[in-house]
Amino acid sequence: MTSRLFIFVPLICFLLALAPETSGKTAPLPPPVKEATLPTILGQADKEDIARVESYLDAITTMTARFYQITSQGSVAEGWLYLSRPGKLRVNYNPPVPLQIIADGKNLIYYDSTLKSANTIGLDDTLAGVLLRSKLNLGSDVKVSGFSRARGVLRLNLTDSNNPDTGTLALTFSDKPLVLRKWSVTDSQGIVTTVALHDARFGMELDNKLFVFEDPSKFYIPFNK
Repeated sequence: MTSRLFIFVPLICFLLALAPETSGKTAPLPPPVKEATLPTILGQADKEDIARVESYLDAITTMTARFYQITSQGSVAEGWLYLSRPGKLRVNYNPPVPLQIIADGKNLIYYDSTLKSANTIGLDDTLAGVLLRSKLNLGSDVKVSGFSRARGVLRLNLTDSNNPDTGTLALTFSDKPLVLRKWSVTDSQGIVTTVALHDARFGMELDNKLFVFEDPSKFYIPFNK
């Protein structure tokens, strides 16, 4: 798996952690992620490393990938995602998970095909919305709640500055070169979600129709019995 494969896992991880698990599958529990601690005063080297992380995350404009998701409760799911910054994302879960997630630039829409219901939340009310912006500002838009360095490893914890209750995103990077190696999301209930990407591709043009939610219940189906 190349370093490019890891670049936008933090965003996807946070988004997928918001969706309930309904696959019914179970898997071994992922190991706990060691919390990073925030120094009382960030030194110049700390600030430079955080700036490098910011540039690293800013590097992606579009992406498609398959994903594999696991939670600390043992449930798993798979699917496809499509991302276009700023503001747009589509996550399609494979059956039997009946969920679809779309960010259309203003809102995040969660559609459950079994319940035939769609729930909408403002994109700016989520950490996902912050990370989908064209320019990421660590320390302002996203609070660096933990940072540590040890023998070629950087650990960074992020929370939404305006909505700290949305959860914590924990990232672990190997250094020189900077590559994101581990990621996890802890939600307000303490559930940890981990996501891995496969067959990721970057920099392509994506059809804007991918990021438009069309409620299937409003479709006209002729000769439907």
